Amino acid sequence: MKNILTIIFLIVFAVAAVFAALAWYNNICIALQWNPTSGHSEEYHGPISWLDWCGVDFSTVSTFIPFFGFVLITMGLARILLPGKAHEISADYPFFKSYNSITMALGLIGTVYGLIMIGYYQPGRVQMSDLVLCLRTALYSTLVALIWVFPFGIPMKTMMQYFYVKVRGEKKSGDFDVITQLRELGAVSSDASKRLGKTTNSAKRFQHQLIAIKTELLKIGELFKQFREGFDINVIITLKEVCSDMRNSLNQIREESNARKKTVEEQQKALQQLVSQLEKDRQSRKELAALLQKAEEERATANMRLLEKVFEGIRSTLTQREKTEAWSWLGKVRKIVAALA
Repeated sequence: MKNILTIIFLIVFAVAAVFAALAWYNNICIALQWNPTSGHSEEYHGPISWLDWCGVDFSTVSTFIPFFGFVLITMGLARILLPGKAHEISADYPFFKSYNSITMALGLIGTVYGLIMIGYYQPGRVQMSDLVLCLRTALYSTLVALIWVFPFGIPMKTMMQYFYVKVRGEKKSGDFDVITQLRELGAVSSDASKRLGKTTNSAKRFQHQLIAIKTELLKIGELFKQFREGFDINVIITLKEVCSDMRNSLNQIREESNARKKTVEEQQKALQQLVSQLEKDRQSRKELAALLQKAEEERATANMRLLEKVFEGIRSTLTQREKTEAWSWLGKVRKIVAALA
């Protein structure tokens, strides 16, 4: 009978774990659709539409905590059905040590995440529905963590330990002490009350800050409205015309600059061609001067040879005195020819 009851509880909590897993998955899909830059409020839907009511917490903490807790409870019930002798269990069965602290920390993380979400909205476009969405994320995560630890978690832990003892047999003395469990429950409740008081104070401060932000946004909206009403439409038209004229002038200046640049490039190309042609002409002149010099030298040499032949012919017909005078004249002619060359 006890085993049958254990199997029934095991099936119930296994189904609850599967349901919580689907709710967590649907919540994750909804959280991934969050878009603070859209500028208008949106309704988010997950792939499992009948579980959208669980997707109000965009940190997904409020759906993860039940899922994780149901999985641990299911594993604890399965441990009861294991064959063999009864095993000693810890004081945190079916959970683990520091489970309650971790659950409360997850709730606070969801609260901080909800407050951080507000900073991603544009100041001039934030709406009250956006603030409500962020507040739901901040408060639901902490609320689920508190409910899971105190009204559900700690009594469930005590009941599971008692059920384990009844089904598997008595444990050693001191292994299951209800008074110790109650003391622990009282200590955790006191600690949670302090944390809840701090969270409440933080929520009040945050509410005052939201009111101040709303007041500033309204003032900014009024100033913008006054500015828009007091600004003459003719001034805007004049500014548009001035901007259009300046744009046209800039385009003309750009076109003239491109034309001048093109002209300068063409002039540079022509100048380079002229320099190249002058260099060729200079080289040609050097070659022509060399040829002329060579021709002059050859002509002077030919003239000297011709004169020598002439004087040689004359010398054969002249007397000694005439030869001497002829050689004297020949020397002078050579000097003159050399000077001319």
